[in-house]
Amino acid sequence: MNISTIKSGRVGAFFGMPRAPCISIAPVRSETFSATRINRTLREGEIVNVTLPAADAYFVMVYLEAAVHADVQEDGSSPIPKSYATSSVCLVDLCQGVAISLRSSLHSLALVIPKPLLSEVEAIRTAEGGRVPDPPRLVCRRGEADPVIASIAAVLLPLFERDDPASSALLRHLATAICAHLLHNFSAKPDPWERNLTSQENKTGGSNDDC
Repeated sequence: MNISTIKSGRVGAFFGMPRAPCISIAPVRSETFSATRINRTLREGEIVNVTLPAADAYFVMVYLEAAVHADVQEDGSSPIPKSYATSSVCLVDLCQGVAISLRSSLHSLALVIPKPLLSEVEAIRTAEGGRVPDPPRLVCRRGEADPVIASIAAVLLPLFERDDPASSALLRHLATAICAHLLHNFSAKPDPWERNLTSQENKTGGSNDDC
């Protein structure tokens, strides 16, 4: 699997579930929000490594049931596994990809949110209606309770079994609501030093590709 799969939003294959159900929609303009239903059952003592490649997107995991997994470091080592409670949420930046080691069954919703989609929603949210000068940046979270996203996830679940215009309209609304919630609650404060650096690089033709 490669980066194009992440862009399509179909991330089930990375969890060993290539046929995992996935729903997606472009809620504002051209950028696509996607949600994949992950039901990966592990035997007792079984360990499964999952690697998501780098992409210009954020990845949100909503835990429908409690789970246990550990991050995988660049050298292949894993720290002590961490427990994630039912309805908790992980939010990670895929700018460098991410790898985890599953230590329990995983029943979750995996959301892929392209960064340009956040810009589209931010333009509406701030009533600018045009291009957002500075692309929104989110602060990553690990296993935190988020009742709002948990409630939206509960509404999303029945949509995996439906395919009709009403479902598409509801998915569009829910996708926009999730993006707006993340922007309102998890936006990183602008870094004046970084903004000045970017301005200077634009003048000199340079670029800053760091996440």
